[in-house]
Amino acid sequence: MATGEIIGTHWAVGNEYDYAIQLRTKLREGIIDGSPLYTCPDCGVPVYLNCMAHERRFYFRHSYEDGSCPIETRNALSQDEMNAIRYNGAKESRLHLAMKDWICRSLREDQDFSDIFPEQIVKNKLTGKWRKPDVQAKYRGLPIAFEVQLSSTYSNVIAERRQFYLEEGGLLFWVFSKFDEGMRKLTQDDVFYNNNQNAFLVAPETVEASAQNREFMMQCIWREPTSAVEVSDLRQQLVRFSELTIDQPCQQAYFYDFYGEREKIRESEAESLRLLEVMRAEDIERRRQKYLNELRARFIFAWETWVLYRRCHVDEWQELRNEFDSSVSRILPEHPSLIPDPIFKALYSLKVGEPFGWNYKKLVQVAHMMLPGNDRDDIDPYLDFFWKGIEAYGRTEQIKQEDLETGKWKRKIELHRDAVGRGAKPQSVDPLCNELINFVFPELAAIDATKKKQKAPR
Repeated sequence: MATGEIIGTHWAVGNEYDYAIQLRTKLREGIIDGSPLYTCPDCGVPVYLNCMAHERRFYFRHSYEDGSCPIETRNALSQDEMNAIRYNGAKESRLHLAMKDWICRSLREDQDFSDIFPEQIVKNKLTGKWRKPDVQAKYRGLPIAFEVQLSSTYSNVIAERRQFYLEEGGLLFWVFSKFDEGMRKLTQDDVFYNNNQNAFLVAPETVEASAQNREFMMQCIWREPTSAVEVSDLRQQLVRFSELTIDQPCQQAYFYDFYGEREKIRESEAESLRLLEVMRAEDIERRRQKYLNELRARFIFAWETWVLYRRCHVDEWQELRNEFDSSVSRILPEHPSLIPDPIFKALYSLKVGEPFGWNYKKLVQVAHMMLPGNDRDDIDPYLDFFWKGIEAYGRTEQIKQEDLETGKWKRKIELHRDAVGRGAKPQSVDPLCNELINFVFPELAAIDATKKKQKAPR
């Protein structure tokens, strides 16, 4: 009855005979003095320790039998009635009575609280349901029911009380005498985890702090998330009631927003993971591009060797083909002589800014090779690649300047436009050659992508 806790018989009696005998005397003395040490949790009747007749095994017995205990009446009472008897019996403990007094004294120090009453019935006018909280008060107009939890309160009782005060437009606020990481009661966790992992304690020290600060002070116990799944040890701090966040619809009052902070951590970790995945993808893409650039350089070197010296190392070319097969596609022909010579030399000339593979001095001469006819309707199948090459490598002005002396290229362009206007079209080409051109000269593909983006609907 000092703490209001419900404990098991084996724990109360212990394993030592001399202690049990001493306990028998203390129980009897408490009954005589009117301050029993233990009472029956189901009916509240004081108990004493008795011993079996033929062996030294102890058990508790009621100090008197009136037939009201569920144990004696073979559970004639309903579960709700048994819960009420047990709960109300525990509320008679000296600690419970002291805590109600501490709460009232602390509330009276705070000008934000009014209508402070212990053990006063709250009744629903429509349903007739009622509750009698340990202490009730109004905080800035909000009705608050303070309940002291010392013994094991059934989870359904906790849920019913939460629902009652929610419907009444008030707030249920649980107060503990102690709360630690040890053998904490499950019902304490029922309150703790449903209150954003915050618990509140009152004690003589908090009453004194309330008097000094002229505010309702409590010891707050809470946890903090250290990651999306891990939590800190219990934190504690003396806090003012005015520092709490009140969430009446959720029946919560908390100092530290555990689940809000955990959600921030989860979002942060998710964003970090996303950025890490992006970085990994970018790194993979950089490595891939580096490899493709090396593969492209090896191809150009082999192709230049063929164009300039008509030499081909068969084994090296075959190895290059194999790497193309595995990394790009099957676009490299069996021999460099099968590569479409004019367009590759023309595009490479545009890229380096001077003729390559021909005995020419100007780029405009290369242009004449790609558009040899005057008014003919036959168009080089790779001419579109050449137009894109001029744009991609910025050679338009260079070719114009080189054509100023004769103007032949300008006239050819006009004739070509007339031919296109008559419906002239280039011949189809091998798709693999197209792929090889786009791989060796990726700047051309960038031109296509830009034009596609510009044509896309906004």
